[in-house]
Amino acid sequence: MGALGPWRGGATPSKANTSYWNRGPIPWVSPKDMKRPLIGEAQESITLEAVENSAIQRIPAGSVLVVTRSGILRHSFPVAVTTRDVAISQDLKALAPLPTVDARFVAAQLRANAAAILSSCAKSGTTVDSIDFDRLKRFPFLLCPLPEQRRIVTTLDRLTGHIARARHEIGQITPLVETYRQAVTAAALNGELTRAACGQPWRIFKARELFCWASGKFLPRSKQVRGDIPVYGGNGVTGSHTQSLIDRPTVVVGRVGAHCGNVHLTTGAAWVTDNAIYAQAIDPRVDPRYALLVFRQSNINAQSGGTGQPYIDQELLNQTPLHLPPLSEQLELIRRVGDACLRFERIGADQLCAAQLLPQLEQAVLAKAFRGDLVRQDARDGLLA
Repeated sequence: MGALGPWRGGATPSKANTSYWNRGPIPWVSPKDMKRPLIGEAQESITLEAVENSAIQRIPAGSVLVVTRSGILRHSFPVAVTTRDVAISQDLKALAPLPTVDARFVAAQLRANAAAILSSCAKSGTTVDSIDFDRLKRFPFLLCPLPEQRRIVTTLDRLTGHIARARHEIGQITPLVETYRQAVTAAALNGELTRAACGQPWRIFKARELFCWASGKFLPRSKQVRGDIPVYGGNGVTGSHTQSLIDRPTVVVGRVGAHCGNVHLTTGAAWVTDNAIYAQAIDPRVDPRYALLVFRQSNINAQSGGTGQPYIDQELLNQTPLHLPPLSEQLELIRRVGDACLRFERIGADQLCAAQLLPQLEQAVLAKAFRGDLVRQDARDGLLA
């Protein structure tokens, strides 16, 4: 690495001198800015006076920047290429490549070797994670003729562009699935899923006609451990206990705070804490699983009161309307929504798998590039000088 061109270090102009920092035209790059492959801007900038009157140097456009001191080096090795003249902090080093070396080629190969660099060049015995610069300069670098370097960079740009688009598309799956989940639940609760199959009339009730509510009981956190009975609060299961407050599946609603309006269904015997309300009794005409769908879809938390900490009470729950089909149709709705949720879970698992494969694909592309297998080699490129 040391033979690729001159290296420069950075510095920090005196923060006490405001004339060095007052809306200067020169970006001052530090590790917190090293989140993009191309660097032309920074969170802070300095003036020409700072360059002229301090130890800091101007780093020309087309230089390769690497982080050599930062906590980020525990898990990654940030590399970037400058698109304009910049200045850098003392936590970075800058390489100005020789005319026969493409800066983007250098940056790509450094990314491909990031794990090896962190392993072999890490400086030990320091309080801050850092790279031993002398060892970094001795790190081996594979160099091919400049035309081939540029073909590799062009191909990498194209392939990494495909990977970036794939990452974006994969990221869109979660909101799409959630939208579809909401649509399926809405279709279930207005009868669209089962109207053709069942066709029996639905009745409209207020929740007060079908549910009897009770507030949960206080349970110290010290007792929410090492038991067989799940403890439910506004955020679902929060621990376990040796005693139960209820002994059957029931609806639990978060009563106060950040989890106000969250709705859960116990699986059987459970303890409900005092930051939740639970259905002490449920009319036998309502399946608890169907009630769970209704209360979740009714967006109770949007109706919460309180000027400081939001809260809901039993009266608000009692006003919730329920469009109630016959019990047999409720069971069919629950089955169909359950089947849809299983499909959603499979989609989510596929999404997670694809997202985990993308970094591996990126590394595989880089590895192929720097063993000479990514682009054609051409004898007309000539020999290295």
